[in-house]
Amino acid sequence: NAEYMGKAGQLESCRNLCEMICVECGYPVNDVYREFSKGNIRLTRCDHCGKYADKYVEYELVIIFLDLILLKSQVYRHILFNQMPYQERGIDVNIIKTAIGAVVLDSYMKWYRVKSYYVQEPVALASLQGSTLPHDRWVYILFSSFVEFVVYLIGIVIATKVVTSITPKKIASESAEKETVFIKYNYLLMAVIVSFFGKLGALLMVIWDYHMIYRTLINLFVLLSNVTAVKTFLHTNSVRAGLIVLLALSLRVVVQLFFFAFDTSLLLTII
Repeated sequence: NAEYMGKAGQLESCRNLCEMICVECGYPVNDVYREFSKGNIRLTRCDHCGKYADKYVEYELVIIFLDLILLKSQVYRHILFNQMPYQERGIDVNIIKTAIGAVVLDSYMKWYRVKSYYVQEPVALASLQGSTLPHDRWVYILFSSFVEFVVYLIGIVIATKVVTSITPKKIASESAEKETVFIKYNYLLMAVIVSFFGKLGALLMVIWDYHMIYRTLINLFVLLSNVTAVKTFLHTNSVRAGLIVLLALSLRVVVQLFFFAFDTSLLLTII
């Protein structure tokens, strides 16, 4: 990845000198391993921190997924900067597929909540007007989930601009002279989309019946993953990252309130 984007700002000279980054410290490296013969590789150590630049090269997919669950910053650097081809602009096609999956699973959890509520509350169901049951309007539920997802991503970008402008932080090497600070927003969005992997927990709701508290726990975990992704990419602290996610969530809640005002039968599902 031609630019060091693990930090919000970086020396422009790294653009053509470095291809990958160290997953431990985020410092640019030329490579993460060297292959001496077929099947015989040796991991490269980072010149900055002295640790292996990317330990995940030798890890199985299951271990990588477990580290995602454990909210480790290193695994986000591995996926975004050392696995995917560099994206000057736009979103990687695999990340787009992840986003589609997240929207579909989120809409399913909404549909499941609406259906469970009206099954348990027949009086509320009887009071509704119209021949179509709320949980039968799955196209509308899917559309609302899509809009909320897009607005949330837009909120992440806006909140990042606001927070970084209010609390500026120079992120560059001490030996460097005055450098331009920039943020690759397409990579910020890709990091956030990857952190929606927690929505996969909804697949269990397809197989077994769960109490709706399970849905809340999934969404809370996804928010924590979002904070980790923002924190990792911007190379900032948890407070600033949490503030960015909170502002984006607030914008998403506004959209949810709009949909709820338009059709109260589908319930309000903030988290």
